[in-house]
Amino acid sequence: TGMWGRTLTSDVEAESHAGGANGAGDTLTALQSDLVRALSGFDELAAHDVLDHALSHFSLAATLRSVVVPTVEYFRGLSVMSPGASAGSAASAASAVAAGYAAHVLRGRLGGLTRGSSIGVGPTAVVGALDGRWSELMTLCAGLVLHRAGWRVIFISEDAATTIGAAERLAPGLVYLRADQPGAFASRAKDLEHLASSATVVVTGAAATPELARSTGAVFAGGEVVSEAARIARVAGLGRSASILSLIHISEPTRPY
Repeated sequence: TGMWGRTLTSDVEAESHAGGANGAGDTLTALQSDLVRALSGFDELAAHDVLDHALSHFSLAATLRSVVVPTVEYFRGLSVMSPGASAGSAASAASAVAAGYAAHVLRGRLGGLTRGSSIGVGPTAVVGALDGRWSELMTLCAGLVLHRAGWRVIFISEDAATTIGAAERLAPGLVYLRADQPGAFASRAKDLEHLASSATVVVTGAAATPELARSTGAVFAGGEVVSEAARIARVAGLGRSASILSLIHISEPTRPY
C-alpha cells in the first residue's frame, strides 16, 4: 500500500514473487505499469506512491532503469503525433497534454533526487541536455547514477552554446551530453573536439553517432541509459575514452535489483 493508502498492482506482485530475480523483475514491470497509469490519469499522488514504493524496495539504479526510463520513453512516444491522429485532433491534443503532465511530474521528482549532487570532493562531471524536456529527463537519470558513483555532478540544460560554454569554463573530468534533434551535435563538432582535448566527452541520444564521436574525440554511448552511465562512472576518472567505449559495447547481464 502506498503512503497515501492506495493499493498498487505491484503490491500483489511483490507478495507473490518476492525472493528472486524473476520476481523482482516482475515487480518492477508492474511498478512501471502503475506509474504510467497514474500519470495518464493525472494522479500525482499515485505517481509518487509508485516511486516511493520502488525506491523503498529496490536500488536507485534499478528504479531508474526499470521504472522511470521506460515511463519517460512511453510518454515521449505519446508526445509525437501518432500516424492516425491529425494535428489539432482531440486524440493528438489529449496525448500531448498527458505527455506534458507526465514530464512535469517526473522532472519534479528527479530534480528533488538531484539535491546535493554538486556537493562533494569527487571528480566533477557536467551533465547537459541540449534539446528539450525528454533529453533533460534522461540526463537527470544518468547524472543521478554518476553522483551515486562518487562524481560531483553539475546539471546544465540550456541551449547547446550555453551548455558547452559552461563545460569549458568548469574544466570537468567528464562531460555527458544528450541531444535527440538531428544535427544538434554535428553543428557543434568543433566545440566537442575542443572539449574532448581536456575531458572525457560522452555523446548520447538520437543525435549522437559513432562517426561523430570518432571525428571529435568523444565517446559514443548508444545503449540503455542507466547501465551505461554506471559503466562510464567506473572508468571515466581514468581518462581513458577507449576503455569506456569498450565497456559500453559489452553486453553484460544486469541484475534488476
